[in-house]
Amino acid sequence: MLIWVLVLGVVLAAIMAFSLTSGKTRAFSGKLAITDSNDQRLLGDANSSTQRVLTVHANELANAVLQPASPAGNGNYQGNYNNTTPQGGVDYAGLIQQQADAIFCNRHAQAGVKTIVAFSPTVCGVRAGADMAPVQTTGTPTGGTVVDAPYVVSQTTDDGASKVIQGSLKFVLGAVPVSAYALYQGGDATLGADVSVTGPAYVLGNATLRGLFTASTLDVSGCAAPGAGCQPSAAVHFGDGQVVQAMGLVPTPAHPCIDSGCLGGTLAPGVTGDTSPQFQALTNPLANIGLPDFDRVKLGIADNGDQRIALCTGDSCAQFLLRGDQLLSETGTPLLYGVRVFGTTRDVVVEPEVPGSPSVSGSLGIQTTGTMTVNGDVRLSNSPCANTTACSISPNPPSNLLSLLAGGTVTVNSGALDAAILTNGAVLGQQGGTLLLGSAAAAQSVSNLKITHDPRLAMPYGQIPAGFQFLSAPIHLIALKDGQ
Repeated sequence: MLIWVLVLGVVLAAIMAFSLTSGKTRAFSGKLAITDSNDQRLLGDANSSTQRVLTVHANELANAVLQPASPAGNGNYQGNYNNTTPQGGVDYAGLIQQQADAIFCNRHAQAGVKTIVAFSPTVCGVRAGADMAPVQTTGTPTGGTVVDAPYVVSQTTDDGASKVIQGSLKFVLGAVPVSAYALYQGGDATLGADVSVTGPAYVLGNATLRGLFTASTLDVSGCAAPGAGCQPSAAVHFGDGQVVQAMGLVPTPAHPCIDSGCLGGTLAPGVTGDTSPQFQALTNPLANIGLPDFDRVKLGIADNGDQRIALCTGDSCAQFLLRGDQLLSETGTPLLYGVRVFGTTRDVVVEPEVPGSPSVSGSLGIQTTGTMTVNGDVRLSNSPCANTTACSISPNPPSNLLSLLAGGTVTVNSGALDAAILTNGAVLGQQGGTLLLGSAAAAQSVSNLKITHDPRLAMPYGQIPAGFQFLSAPIHLIALKDGQ
């Protein structure tokens, strides 16, 4: 009996000890779970805040490459950056890091989280040890440079939990035509679901989102007028009258979406005031000595591939052929060399010679100081987007390209148009939407368009449509891939 009592006592003691140990383990596990949850919350909040700051200051970061090397300006660290790399090229990473240091090094940090924003291995004067990818640069045919600067955001809590996000800042230095943007608006713009853009969009003035507007990237200057006095604003307007600073956008400034407006794509607010002198220059058409005036243009393709152009007044038409840069009579007699833009002061109608067939095999422009109307589908004979699922650039891309330049409104009465449009007025697609392959630049509104950027117009390829000139700012197409 005594033996069984002793055995039972040992068993009870073991159970008690296991229970106490188990309780301690559960308490410890619970503490770990609470700590981990708190760390994740801290990291999430800190990352969101950092990405907001990066988005708002993307323009300053890009423009830093235009400034001479100088101390970081954070109040404490006196940096020593060089403008050039050992190979003699520009040290883009170092110059951008200077500006990043000025923004982040003395910024009030979130309690419990240390944040490092690195475009280069040296951050706030200290070797951060970040594994940085090199800055990629690509030259453009117009003498510009596409800069793609990777960055790393590293955040660590006091308990040692960490999170690393990678992203990139991309922009273009040097000359680009307005057609480098798939959509460019030279003043204030209201953007809604009737317009979608596969490619970059830009608004020189204030952008108001009404419904869902979609673009690959949307750069917003917020400048009332272009020029040296431009003070870019980081505010975005919404259809219900709200004006929200980028730091206040929810869920993030890169992807704002509230009840009365939404952006499908990435926002870069407060960017450079990038203006086009062509909006003022379209007052006089190019003088075509020896060519008739016209109010209607028919475009077609000859059997040998030459561009057919009919310049008409009423029912009377003069027929021409365009072979490269040489203008010929209908019978093939050489007339003029170097004429690619055909201009008039009259309101103009542009239409295909053969409805339903491709009509653009050459590189040419139609220009008027009046209004322009496009009747019927005007399509390229050799399109970089012939594959309906994607556009691509071949090693030897076609050069056929139509530009439409107008002083007044451009009205498109067709389901599809392949052209680069530039107008002092508005661009009006047909009800239900017009598929535009090319680009649209307007001083006024744009409506009912589904724009696919012709990849030949995009950087770094940058083909220039006939009659197009360059934008004024030294930096363009600022985009921040936020790593989310």
